[in-house]
Amino acid sequence: MSGGPGTAAARLRHRDLLGCVMAIDAEGPVLDATGWSDAYWRAAAGTLGAERLLGLAQAAADRGRLLLTDARRAQLQTVVMRAAARQLVREQLLGEVAALLERERIDWRVLKGTATARLCYSAPWERLSGDTDLLVEPGRYRDALHVLGELEGFTGEKPWPGRFSREAAKAQTLRVRGMELDVHHKVTAMNDLDGLPAECVFADPVALTLDSGLTVLAPNRSVLFVHAAMHLTTENVRLTTAADLGRMIAAGWPELAPMDAAVPSALRPFVHAGLERVSEWFPVPEPLLERWAPSRLARAATTLQLRHRRLGLAVNIARRPHALQRLGELVRPAVHSSRCSVQGRVHPDESR
Repeated sequence: MSGGPGTAAARLRHRDLLGCVMAIDAEGPVLDATGWSDAYWRAAAGTLGAERLLGLAQAAADRGRLLLTDARRAQLQTVVMRAAARQLVREQLLGEVAALLERERIDWRVLKGTATARLCYSAPWERLSGDTDLLVEPGRYRDALHVLGELEGFTGEKPWPGRFSREAAKAQTLRVRGMELDVHHKVTAMNDLDGLPAECVFADPVALTLDSGLTVLAPNRSVLFVHAAMHLTTENVRLTTAADLGRMIAAGWPELAPMDAAVPSALRPFVHAGLERVSEWFPVPEPLLERWAPSRLARAATTLQLRHRRLGLAVNIARRPHALQRLGELVRPAVHSSRCSVQGRVHPDESR
């Protein structure tokens, strides 16, 4: 699996450690890290942090799979406790989000770490996150962004998707009191691809009670499985997504209410690609891979899109309405920037 905040070189260098901490329950191998030098441990801990795996590292140490010196174990526990405290603050922010969306009668769901931390792990702190992801009903996306601008401590421009490019994006990031809130209006693999049908995504939700006491709804397990597989193919994805997906497969989520027929044909190759990537870390049943296997042509096209994402973006844009307008929005800033650099100009904002 390439890309991600933890570089490929770091993942290769610390593969034994990553495999140990991501392993499910007691199935993983025992790794003795007591003899590691301080420099190597700092680098390894940095990789765990970049991949959001410090909580799982603490769990592995608690279960006797990761052997650490007393000092390093205490240090790890302190870092995890601080991260868990920040996670609780984000949950409190989610309570404010819920109040605003419910006031406007906008249906919504929690996604990714907020959901999987409670559905895939023994304790929520094992699955740490750096932000909060939520999905709002597509027809109320503008309304949701507008009302969330009322959050106390909101910074940045007013979240109003006025241009096609913002509506095409699958999510918009809002910053509130130093925290990031990713508001999605579709569950998809790439920005300019259609998402899963809304009626499937919002059907049969799972109720979750957060540590803050707030009860929220998440998509059903089949949707979360498909989303995790697709998300694993995106750029800058962390290994927490692989840990999520590995646990979903081990728990039989793909068989609960198979979504094969509901997933648009353009997205199916991305699900398969995600399953192939997670197989680097967890066993994936061959029948599951075969069930999602795309045609040779679709597989080749998807591989090309994932390796050359700008080309893939252009191909997807061409499939959608307003393609020329969208392409113009993508190209115009780059052309303007190149002209300014050649002519020695500065952007108006930079001259202030």
